[in-house]
Amino acid sequence: RGWIETGDETARASLHLASSLPLELLQLVDSGFSLTRGRVQVSGSLRGRWKKDARLIAEIEPVPGTAFVHSAFPRQVTFAGGSIRLEAQQVIVDSLRVESGAGQLRLAGNVLLEDFQPSDIDLNLSVTNLLLRFQDQFLEFSSDLRAFGPLDSARISGQLNLLSGKVEQTLNI
Repeated sequence: RGWIETGDETARASLHLASSLPLELLQLVDSGFSLTRGRVQVSGSLRGRWKKDARLIAEIEPVPGTAFVHSAFPRQVTFAGGSIRLEAQQVIVDSLRVESGAGQLRLAGNVLLEDFQPSDIDLNLSVTNLLLRFQDQFLEFSSDLRAFGPLDSARISGQLNLLSGKVEQTLNI
C-alpha cells in the first residue's frame, strides 16, 4: 500500500509491503530447486524523495521449518531461524541458520552498499558436518570462516576441515 509521485527530482514516495511468499518462487529463479515447502515473511518500506534520498528498509525472514531440496545438497535443507535486513545502505544478516541432515550452517554479519552495490563485507560462516555435492561426488566438511574488507580485495580467514571426500584443484597463483 502507499503512493509514488512521478516527475522531477522532488518526487516523493511512501510505500509499505508486508507479505508471506511461498518458497516455490525459488523454482522460477533456479531449476536446481526440485522441492520447496514453506513460506518466507517479507516486509519493507520506501519513504522520502525516491530519486534522491529515499529511505529503503526491507526484511526477509524464512519461517522456521521452511525447507527445500536443491541439486547441490543431497539432503533436504531446512531453515532454523534468522533473517536478512536491508537498512539504508547496509544488508544485515542476523544469524541465518539452516540444517541439512546432521549438518548445520550459520551465516551472520553485514554487507555495506554504495548506490545499492556491495562495497564492503564482514561476514562469518560457521558450518558443522555439512554434506555438499561437488562435481560428481559428495563432500562433508566443517568450517569457521570470516570474510571482511572491501569487496574487491576482501580477506578470508579461518579454517575449513574436509571430513570426507576428495578435492583436487589446480591453482594458478
